[in-house]
Amino acid sequence: MKRFGNIVLAGCILLLLALITGMAAAVDDNAGGLSDDIEPYEGSIGPGNAFYGLKIAFEKVGLAFTLNESEKLGKQVSMARLRIAEAKSELRKSNQENANKALELYGEQIDSINRSAAGFSGNNSGLLNAQENIVKHQYVLQKLLDENPDNTGLQRAYNNSLRLEEKFELKTGRKLEGIVTKDKPVQVREREEIEVKAEISGNITKVKVKVEFVSDSTDNNTIAQEILDRMRMERDAISGLINIESRDEEEPEESAEKLEAEAKSVNVGTKVEAEYEFSLDTADETGIIDSAYEKLSALAQEDILEVLEIEITEI
Repeated sequence: MKRFGNIVLAGCILLLLALITGMAAAVDDNAGGLSDDIEPYEGSIGPGNAFYGLKIAFEKVGLAFTLNESEKLGKQVSMARLRIAEAKSELRKSNQENANKALELYGEQIDSINRSAAGFSGNNSGLLNAQENIVKHQYVLQKLLDENPDNTGLQRAYNNSLRLEEKFELKTGRKLEGIVTKDKPVQVREREEIEVKAEISGNITKVKVKVEFVSDSTDNNTIAQEILDRMRMERDAISGLINIESRDEEEPEESAEKLEAEAKSVNVGTKVEAEYEFSLDTADETGIIDSAYEKLSALAQEDILEVLEIEITEI
């Protein structure tokens, strides 16, 4: 009996060492940025191993004892990354069942990331890093899906990553995309950013809405419509993005309404920047959001075309 206990203890120690090694590799791979593909898992405790369930349990225990929320979010992203690595390894061996086991856990991990992200502000560095990693996951999952088009587990995992990225976009105001350079590393570039700032002075609130993005078009009407689509936000989107500050001023002056837009060709498309400044006769947060929504909803494509300055050159 004692011998059996020693064997179990030794097995647990080996399992812990394998788990720590696997998680360390996942974290280290993220630390240097997104420059390489997710490599297939080469550890000994994959989805087909009898100890796989225990490995997952140890991961959850380690996460439960992580008190720092940013660190916890980082670990959750690393765990999701590890599930993709495990699935890729099993797919290379044509083991669909074990691959789907890892992909199902990836979906659960995406849900936990979503719950953790809800407690962060839009400009939190941990949240921004998590968003970049999820975009990387999308690229890798899409690549695997191209190779395994009939795998429903991959399709679900890819859709889960897309939904999470959409929620990140609303929270951070950034839209990212994965690209591949001539050397084939996967990188993430910022394709879109939206800012909503409000400054309260007395009973007047000055609002500035700024959008920046890269367009695939060089047509004035198309670019103007793309600006309009981003400016016309729903109330919930405005509420999630707006940054409200108060400034002491006895007699605030109502500033004139100003709309600016410019587009310039760059090597990856057309870089577009637009700003819309206006004043509101309210200092209440709910009133600011509602009035800003009404103001932005009234904006028309013709308004943007009147001020749009576009400079397109052949690259």
